[in-house]
Order: sequence, then structure tokens, then C-alpha cells
Amino acid sequence: MARPRQQDTKQLLDAATQLFWRQGYAATGTREIELALGLKSPAIYHRFHSKHGLFCASLRHYIESVIDWRIRHYLDAEDALTGLYAFFESIPQNAKRFQQPSSCLLVNTSLERASADEEIQACLHEGTHKILLALRSNLLRLQAQHLLAPNAKIDQLADNLQLQLFGLLVSSRLNNEHHCLADKARHIIATLPITATTGANE
Repeated sequence: MARPRQQDTKQLLDAATQLFWRQGYAATGTREIELALGLKSPAIYHRFHSKHGLFCASLRHYIESVIDWRIRHYLDAEDALTGLYAFFESIPQNAKRFQQPSSCLLVNTSLERASADEEIQACLHEGTHKILLALRSNLLRLQAQHLLAPNAKIDQLADNLQLQLFGLLVSSRLNNEHHCLADKARHIIATLPITATTGANE
């Protein structure tokens, strides 16, 4: 029995996402895409229309399969404080465990000239906005649980956390920075006006 087309598309996007995540858009050639997906160019272009179309589909797939998972698993966790700690601490842990793919596909793409494309920009905005909203929601829960100072400016804190997150992810691209990533992750959380450590990893 033939596999459903939807399942085939997911497998193709898994492979394409990993490839673009490792190498970036510009450095990924047609032959490498063919080898990664196990298809010839005509079949790939029939499905995704172009390399650009495949890349945009891969960005959306990354948001759904990686960003959404990290939000659910960490920032939306029942224990909001532990989840926030784990969200940042997982970055140096992953950098130490996996050399490739590195950093974050959204961050890597933002650093590439490919990010000037309007459709790619829209994908990047979607992904980064999701992260920002999830950080804000996590902070609001901390405040409601009296674990964050009642006068804390949630929107400003969420903006700062997102900027620090992207800085941490950029640092994770550099091998000579890996040894201090964990310290940087802890420092990011230490700057928050946390009023208790209940449930958090000390």
C-alpha cells in the first residue's frame, strides 16, 4: 500500500530542514538537495516549485515541528519557572551534544542574505513572534504565581529575553563559545526579578 502523500511530504521536509539548518540557504546546492531528499529535481520542483519554495516550506515545518514543540515542552510547561529555566539551559546542552545542526534555523536564516526575501521574512516574523508571545505568557504565569515581581514590566522583559535568546543561539554557532554557554544561560535567567526559586533548577 502506498504511503499517504502527507507522510511523504513530512519526511521530505524533515530531510530538507536538516540540510538547510546545517548549511544555510545559499550554500545548499541542487545536488545536495536531491541526495538528502532521495528525489530528482523534477520531482522536487513538482512538489515545491523551486529551491525557494522548498526552503520556505522547510521554515514553516521548522516552526511547527521545533519551535512549537519547544514552546509546548518548556515555556507552556505546568511548572512555568522550571520550564523557563529548561528552555534556556537546553541550548548549551544541545550545543554540547550536537555539533550539527547548530543554533536555530530562524537565527541562521536571519544572518543570511536570504532573509531579505519577503516570503522568508514573513516566515521569520511568524516564528520569532510565536517565541515572543510564549515568553510573555510564561512571564505572566510567573507573575500570577507570585514568582515574579508584581511591578515587573512583562512586555519589556519578554523583549529582552527574546534578544538574549537570539544572542545565546548565535554564540552556540561558535565552537570556542560552547564552554561558557551554560554560564550565559544562567545569567539570562538571573537578570529576571524572580522572587522565589520554587520548582526551579538551582
